[in-house]
Amino acid sequence: MPVGTLNLIDLADEQFLLDGIEALKALRQTTFRADRELLEQFEARMLTRRKLDLPPSA
Repeated sequence: MPVGTLNLIDLADEQFLLDGIEALKALRQTTFRADRELLEQFEARMLTRRKLDLPPSA
């Protein structure tokens, strides 16, 4: 997996280290830029994870 801002946020969200959706909202308020579709994919992954209430990866 490539290491980048969005992947790090996603991994931290997966491990319950931070609220990834809130982190994405905050990131959108900065000069960080990424395709809208890419941001939406990460947000959708995090929302799905919440709906499934998945525990952190072992």
